[in-house]
Amino acid sequence: MDAADPAIAVGGNASGAASDRVFGRFPFLALSHVVKRHRRLRWLQNRHCGNENSGARSPSHEYEALALFETPSEAGAELTPSDRAVLLQIARTAVAAAVRGERLPVEPPAPLTPALLEARACFVTLTECGELRGCIGTLQPEGPLFLGVAQNARSAALHDSRFMPVQSAEVPRLHFEISVLTQPKPLAHSSARELLAKLQPGRDGVVLRIGERRATFLPQVWDMLPDKVEFLDNLAAKAGVPPDAWRGLDASVDTYQVDSFEGGGE
Repeated sequence: MDAADPAIAVGGNASGAASDRVFGRFPFLALSHVVKRHRRLRWLQNRHCGNENSGARSPSHEYEALALFETPSEAGAELTPSDRAVLLQIARTAVAAAVRGERLPVEPPAPLTPALLEARACFVTLTECGELRGCIGTLQPEGPLFLGVAQNARSAALHDSRFMPVQSAEVPRLHFEISVLTQPKPLAHSSARELLAKLQPGRDGVVLRIGERRATFLPQVWDMLPDKVEFLDNLAAKAGVPPDAWRGLDASVDTYQVDSFEGGGE
């Protein structure tokens, strides 16, 4: 199976026993079972209604689409300058649509390459005049990269609880940074001293877990917190635990790296 391409796509009408067997819920149930048994498969499901533009909903016009994507085992396909430009345009378009109260744009601004179709986790960071305006992302892939960028850009603009939603007048001033993540890996350590020795400032993104609490800092945060102890103290505080809780034996740490790139608004 090519990790970069959708492996299987199935569509189905929501009504009728025959369509259930050939196109409908039975194939979906079977594929869902495959996804659950295959650790590296992810699936993306959408439900649409043929009359949704008119506000009517008729079961005979409902259909679903399902695509399977294979999660990359390591860093994933390298993004070209053109790929990066497309992702920045997708982020800008998603934010502009979000502040107007519109849905995510359906059509991407350019043909999608295999790297953009690959299942990758990402973060989208918005700044305005050098100040953070929103940052949302995921640590695990939830679908193809291009869609993750669009969804996270929209969420960063509207749903970062630290800020008021972005307004239309702000969009031209927004600066976008996209961080595409590698798969987080456990950083084995038996003491706080060993943890500090293994961390790589400027390179490692860090996920700290203590009990049910979890928080992450992207590698870019090292620019503001270059001292390892201060970095981990602040990460623990972000997770809602005492600053020195990372020193405890119940603390687990994962690290990841990012491919980050940025661009101004239009």
